Amino acid sequence: MITRDEKIIIDFVESKDKTVLIPRVNNNNLESIYNPIKATDDLIKSIYKEKNLLIVFGLGSGEVIKSFEEQSKDDQDFLLIVEPIEAIYSNFMENYETKNKIYITTLEDFINVKDKFLQLLTNYGGKYVESSLLGYKKILEGTYLEFLKTLRRMVGIVLLNKNTVYAFSKIWQRNIIHTLKSLATSVSINDLKGRMGKPVVVASGGPSLIKQLQYLKEYRNKIFIIAAGSSVTTLIKNDIKPDLIVGIDGSEANYRHFQQVLDYEIPLAYNSALNYQIIDEYKGKKIFFNSNFDLFIGRLLDRELGINIQDFTGGASVANFSLELANYICKSEVCVIGQDLAYTDGKSHAEGNTYYKEYSEEDLAKKKAYLADGYYGDKVYTDDSFITMLEGMERFSRITENRTFYNCTEGGINIKGMKNVPFSQFLSDFTNNNIQPTLDEIFNEVPFITTETEINDILNRKKQDMELTLGLCKKAVDILNKVKKSNNKFTNKQIKLLSKYDEELKEYLQDDFIYNFMHSTLLEVDNLMKNINEENKEDSVIKSSYVLYKGLYDSAEFGKNTIENVMKS
Repeated sequence: MITRDEKIIIDFVESKDKTVLIPRVNNNNLESIYNPIKATDDLIKSIYKEKNLLIVFGLGSGEVIKSFEEQSKDDQDFLLIVEPIEAIYSNFMENYETKNKIYITTLEDFINVKDKFLQLLTNYGGKYVESSLLGYKKILEGTYLEFLKTLRRMVGIVLLNKNTVYAFSKIWQRNIIHTLKSLATSVSINDLKGRMGKPVVVASGGPSLIKQLQYLKEYRNKIFIIAAGSSVTTLIKNDIKPDLIVGIDGSEANYRHFQQVLDYEIPLAYNSALNYQIIDEYKGKKIFFNSNFDLFIGRLLDRELGINIQDFTGGASVANFSLELANYICKSEVCVIGQDLAYTDGKSHAEGNTYYKEYSEEDLAKKKAYLADGYYGDKVYTDDSFITMLEGMERFSRITENRTFYNCTEGGINIKGMKNVPFSQFLSDFTNNNIQPTLDEIFNEVPFITTETEINDILNRKKQDMELTLGLCKKAVDILNKVKKSNNKFTNKQIKLLSKYDEELKEYLQDDFIYNFMHSTLLEVDNLMKNINEENKEDSVIKSSYVLYKGLYDSAEFGKNTIENVMKS
């Protein structure tokens, strides 16, 4: 077995049947030396499924591409090849013309450019078939296991996102309408850009936050403190009032957490994902920002009112967004504390945090925690959810120019791209008597994003669109009910009417606002269509159509009623 870090020598040797050149690593053949074409044909046959995503570890001679092309039967077939050796990838790509349904990447890009591959997996509902060329799995075993670990983590994210859409779709839909209303009493994040002269400290809720509390108190007036989500409870319990809270979590649990700080009137930066009850009840000043995973409110404001609000890529947690916001508003230095991303001393969070738990070694094993490189060069327990947050932070640190981010956690996992320094050193090196506007002063000098009248006009128009969508869906459901009663037999007139309704609905679904309410239904129907029973195809299509129109009807009715309730409140 050759490890990823071991020095390797690459060469090529002609196959015994003289058909192709086989790549070798340190004299080890990566493909069958005797009949590589048959070997790749057999491989594709063994994993091929129509309308599916095939993932192959290893490019080899490239014959796997020809085998796929010969056996592919559908436009929805897709082949992703991940090549772990840069020299083999570069040698092949010099003369390769990119083709539809095929994408070739290096392992390095597969690991680091996750968004692209997450989207690909999302397009296939997290379903895929994976295999490896003969030789790659055996000769590069460690690298292959690294690839599998990354792939499974990506699939986990896709499935989590998919399940989250189903579980929280109604909450998110409420959030969107309540967020629109709240814009009449919120300022834009744009108004804070580069205005904080003091160093910004992003306080996250990891166990190591506790050791930095004394320094937060000592330097309180010389720093700008951002509390990432639930970390605010630990700060408040220790008599430290942050300058800003960042909230993005739409769950009911997050609402219960925020109930502890509603009366402190700390300014809140939020996006459209934040639980609508928090948005409605929060007594402090509010600052709205867009996020890349949900840009439709930004597009709506741009289209309807000509208002542009900065959007942020963020990541898997509120800490990722808090770091990016800190970079945006700060013209001085930025550091993170409490960013353990690990179960430091067997703890989930800092003491005083709403979500604080302690775990034994046995508990961590059940959670499938594993060891990773720590802040001090030691090993710490982490898990896939923490690693996903870590990757977002490392990526943001890597792509942000002219800024050094400081990791002052003094514990937890090591964050590549950030400079590790003790918190006390960061504070002594960078705090001074810079005068900067307070958030109160900024609020007094800038207007709210929009007015209640403008928002009500938008909501009225969207309510009308929902009512028209309801009407179309009701007509379609009525037709399908009649079809069911006639042994699933369509008349020509019914087929023409359903086609007409389809086209009209497609027009409405071009609207981000409408589409957002229909998203979970469209996902459900997409899954049904991908798993149609060919032996009973007609019944399956009718069932899918019924689920589609009934689901869209229910979603439109929910949207209309929610708009009415929000406008009355």
